[in-house]
Amino acid sequence: MKAFERGDLKVARYNQELSVKFISILKRYGGGVAGNKPVMKFMGIDCGQLRAPVYNLSEEESAAYFRELENIGFFDWTVDNFNPKIPKAD
Repeated sequence: MKAFERGDLKVARYNQELSVKFISILKRYGGGVAGNKPVMKFMGIDCGQLRAPVYNLSEEESAAYFRELENIGFFDWTVDNFNPKIPKAD
């Protein structure tokens, strides 16, 4: 928003592309609360398990989700000096 407000459309478009990539991945992992709770956990804020009928991601799904976010640089542009919590997978 700040880039757009200052008229820097190149940066604003780039930021929009990043958000579209994130939302695309988020939707594949349940969207809404189902997709956001794992992201919060990756960021060190464990919000607990989801309640039925929503299912919790397996360790393998969680690790794949983390890798997808990492591959688009999500953890680089969300929070400065952030150390994400890498999920374990078998």
